[in-house]
Order: sequence, then C-alpha cells, then structure tokens
Amino acid sequence: MAAPAAAELPNMAAAYDDRELDVLVELQRRLASTGDGGVLRRVVEIIEASGRYHVEDATFDFDLCSLDRDTIARLRRCLAV
Repeated sequence: MAAPAAAELPNMAAAYDDRELDVLVELQRRLASTGDGGVLRRVVEIIEASGRYHVEDATFDFDLCSLDRDTIARLRRCLAV
C-alpha cells in the first residue's frame, strides 16, 4: 500500500498541550522499546489507516505529532499508554 503524497493529506495535526505531549513522548518510548512483532504489526496497521506515514527502502516513517487524536487513542490502547 503506497502512502498518500504529503500534499494530498488534510492538516489533521492539532496543537497539543503539555499533557498530550507527555503522552506522545511515552508512546515514542514504548514504540522504541518494544520487541513484540505482533504489537509492532498492529502499530503499523493503525498508522497505515491514518494515511500519515512514509515508506523508505527499509523503514516505515511517521511523526506522532502529525497524527489525529483518534489514531493516538488507538495507539495508546495498543501500547497500553
């Protein structure tokens, strides 16, 4: 599945307050530390559904701050944050 071009994406990122940024930091920590392939697969599926990602040769890149709040909520449930 190809990621949509950045110009095709609506501006879904909202300004985050300090509490929400703390949640994003914890999500990043959990993502960086998990070695569970099943969890990582679910994370990729959640991010793919948002359409806010970019695929390089060997990487799946996304910016947590660019994700909408529903996607963040799904990631929180997936990663128990």
